[in-house]
Amino acid sequence: MRVQLPEQIKSILIPTKSGYDAYFQLYYAGNMAMYDFLEQGDKVEMRWQVYDEKDQKEPIYLDSSYLTTQNFEYNQRCALFKLKLPPTASEELIISVKFTQKVRRHTLIFLKRIRVRQHVSGFWLSKSYGAFPYLHSYTHLKDSLLLNSIHGNNRRITISKYQSDTVALPPMSMDNVELKRKVIFNEEVLSGNFWKPREPGFYVIKDSLFVNTIYVHHNQIFPMVTKAAQCIPPLIYISTNDERTALNDANEPYKKRLDNFLLSVFEHKEVAQKFMKAYFNRIETVNELFTSSTEGWKTDKGMLYLIFGTPDRVYLETDAHDWSYEKNPLYNELNFYIKQYPDTWGGTYDKMERLADYQKIWYGLIDKWRKGLIK
Repeated sequence: MRVQLPEQIKSILIPTKSGYDAYFQLYYAGNMAMYDFLEQGDKVEMRWQVYDEKDQKEPIYLDSSYLTTQNFEYNQRCALFKLKLPPTASEELIISVKFTQKVRRHTLIFLKRIRVRQHVSGFWLSKSYGAFPYLHSYTHLKDSLLLNSIHGNNRRITISKYQSDTVALPPMSMDNVELKRKVIFNEEVLSGNFWKPREPGFYVIKDSLFVNTIYVHHNQIFPMVTKAAQCIPPLIYISTNDERTALNDANEPYKKRLDNFLLSVFEHKEVAQKFMKAYFNRIETVNELFTSSTEGWKTDKGMLYLIFGTPDRVYLETDAHDWSYEKNPLYNELNFYIKQYPDTWGGTYDKMERLADYQKIWYGLIDKWRKGLIK
């Protein structure tokens, strides 16, 4: 069974008179079991139980409903559903949701741990009036997003474009790059209105109480990467210095640069095609899961997932994640410690602990990528 990463479920709790409207967006991340389950066309019941993280013996709340257009929507990338939750004094909740088909009786279960204070928001984005909250961490340059507030319309919203992150360094790099994010410009929009971004980049959206962030991408099919010009930058992790120089040669068309790279690395066209499919399927996944202040493949977690794959286990701490990979021919057990740090805009960012000991393992795995051995 594949481990479920915390980033595979994004959530928001919107205060109501009776408690919270809780929205959860579940990304498949290559595991299409949920999508296939929903595509079978059976009526599906959703049951949820809520536990206080400090006392998990008995649920503090339970409820159920059938999936309808009022509480559920899905596509080939993710599923989004809405639950009703009561008021709570708990600091941290564990929510268990069980989906059951009425006829076939097949079931799917997921768990989500929520720190209430971090997920409650009276301000959210949506694609249109009355639509579900927009929980993706990215949008596209030509898109517009509606600014919603529990306080109604005409509430002042400040939108700041910040400097984006650079490409993550390999795990053995000991260069200490300190993040000092700068504001590029500010603008104001009133709640109840649509906001259309001026240009690509990382935006922080604030009212007086709540904060949201969004990464705006110029590519309308992001998180997918298909054109040669878009494929070249992510190859930085598996290319040599000389190869990167050739890939960045502005005198050659993008397609020719990419083709030359593939021909120089792989002996056979079929191997090159398999590499492109495997590598850029992972690029799409990490862009979906880890895009934050920059594209997902440029982040520490995105880099690790791209090169090493899904971790076998993830250990969660208050402000850190520990990714663990089980024994294989290159290593016994491999662990990456990723800690959260305060960011300039008031949120947090992830930064992994880098060690020189990772060097041999990293280059061994890159060699396997370059031989077309990773699927």
